[in-house]
Amino acid sequence: MSGPSFAQTEASAVSAKVRHATALQTSPGGVWLSIEDNMRNVMDAVKRADWSAISGYAGLMKADLSALQAAGIEGEVKPHEQEQLLKSFSQLETAIDELVAVSAGTDVAAIQAAVTKVSGAATLTRIDVPMGLLEKISGATVRAEIINTPALQKDIETTVTLRLKSAISGKPLVSSDLKEIRTKPVHALIADPQLEDYKHVHPEEIDVPGEYTLSITPKTACTYRLWADVTPVKGQQEYAMVDIPGQEGCGSLTIDKSEKLEVKTADYAATLSLPEEGLKMAGDSVLKLSLVNSEGSVVENLEPLMGAYAHMVGFYDDFRTITHLYPIGAEPVTEADRGRGDLSFHFNPEKAGFVKIFLQVRTGGQEHIFPFGVTVQE
Repeated sequence: MSGPSFAQTEASAVSAKVRHATALQTSPGGVWLSIEDNMRNVMDAVKRADWSAISGYAGLMKADLSALQAAGIEGEVKPHEQEQLLKSFSQLETAIDELVAVSAGTDVAAIQAAVTKVSGAATLTRIDVPMGLLEKISGATVRAEIINTPALQKDIETTVTLRLKSAISGKPLVSSDLKEIRTKPVHALIADPQLEDYKHVHPEEIDVPGEYTLSITPKTACTYRLWADVTPVKGQQEYAMVDIPGQEGCGSLTIDKSEKLEVKTADYAATLSLPEEGLKMAGDSVLKLSLVNSEGSVVENLEPLMGAYAHMVGFYDDFRTITHLYPIGAEPVTEADRGRGDLSFHFNPEKAGFVKIFLQVRTGGQEHIFPFGVTVQE
């Protein structure tokens, strides 16, 4: 038996000057992240003594585990690895069932004991997953890990160490293994669970092969998610997901899904215009941006930013799927070139849902970020 095909969408060229990529994480790797997300939600619920919420999160974990089991692993791993992994799946399933059963009652000690058992079973299951299995089934070739990094604290600058390696061989990926895209080999796209705090940074390679460091100052103490936007020399563009642990999980916090097409700051007003028919899944849409200064005039001094005059990064409300958009038209050739604030972006959404889009521009040597909210219809 073989599992279904889980493909991660590659970057596709809309034109010679426009790149658009969507990371669809409907893969075993994405399913496992969902299990880990809901494990954090369970732990958060325990801290809040919100016992009624636990069974719901446990139910989601059970559904994800069932999807993972249905993916099929025969032929993908060695017989003894398959036996151990199936045993781990079974133990985790039993632990989740026990948690669902006791969470309906009022025995706090029993609930806490069941949560501890599920957490332990989930940890052991992840250890038993053979290296590269989830990525192999999903088609990914890059694995990202966070190491030697303290838990994130609100408003405290933290140095994060990112490790990149081949998901199949385990070989560290140094910068020479990656193509330089938009002036950098690695783009780290980072967001909190509520999609309120966005950061686009470029990790610096260090002396340890495959390891890179970056610094962020989070606005919350939540666990943040990092998408490493990389393109292997012998491969296609990928978004390798990994979480940066915070002092709090925050997975149960909700995302504000309100449409937001205008953003004003003290210096600028940014307006995003959608097609008259709205945004449709699998439809090739054009998003038009108007960026004006405090006097109402179109900005004419957009500075080069990673090889373009602007960037847009969109995060879906599933907290897994992202899209990276670049302006249509001429791009800067030298650092002295300047662009106007009337730009257009191709957007070809491959799934429906709410998308939080962050516009990033630079003027006067300062970067500015404008958050928009849009909904893609089926």
